[in-house]
Amino acid sequence: MICNETIKVRRLLDGASTLQTELVAIAGALQHALDQPQSHYVIHTDSLTTIQTLASTQPKDNIHLNTHVLSLAQEVKEQGKHITLNWIPSHVGIRENERADCASKHATKRLNVDMHIPPSLAQTKAKTCASTFPTQTRVMGGVGFTTSTWYATATQYQPLSVDRAVPAHVRTYLHNLRVGYKGTRQMPDTNKEEECQYCNEVSNEPLLHYFLRCPDTTTLRTGSPA
Repeated sequence: MICNETIKVRRLLDGASTLQTELVAIAGALQHALDQPQSHYVIHTDSLTTIQTLASTQPKDNIHLNTHVLSLAQEVKEQGKHITLNWIPSHVGIRENERADCASKHATKRLNVDMHIPPSLAQTKAKTCASTFPTQTRVMGGVGFTTSTWYATATQYQPLSVDRAVPAHVRTYLHNLRVGYKGTRQMPDTNKEEECQYCNEVSNEPLLHYFLRCPDTTTLRTGSPA
């Protein structure tokens, strides 16, 4: 949260979603407003989803965090102050927005988490599914599912640790490469030649062709590490 020369940052857990971090930032701005004498405050955010979430009368997730933000807004209102929540576009050179982005990137490099928030419903469901996935893939691999065999061979059922400083789209590419994304027959028993459904080139290594050589997937490789 940036306000003139005041900068307030919080280090959340790595698993926090973008929506959660935006809600925490707005909560910080409201808390700042509670301690200031002015009667009108404008909070700028480049997250339209966050504004829509706060405006919703029936939020479906992050109920605790959403309620916390709204309760702070109510406290500001009870002080006789007025709050305007304003959307601004990101990455278009708005100075204070760029400062806020810079501050948030520095916060992710902190070693110690200084704010814990309850996991969302979606995160809880994902964690539950992830905890059962290795067992399921072992069972499937044992009965001959090539997808599960590929996963077991490539990952040894161990998670891939990627530094949070690595851009999100690059982390996605790394995970996709690791588990053979879009390989319908990831580890065929034979080197049978197949025609690429994108560029029509015939290859006896269709997965490697898709990731490393196919001209139609060049954009997937641009900017990602070798």
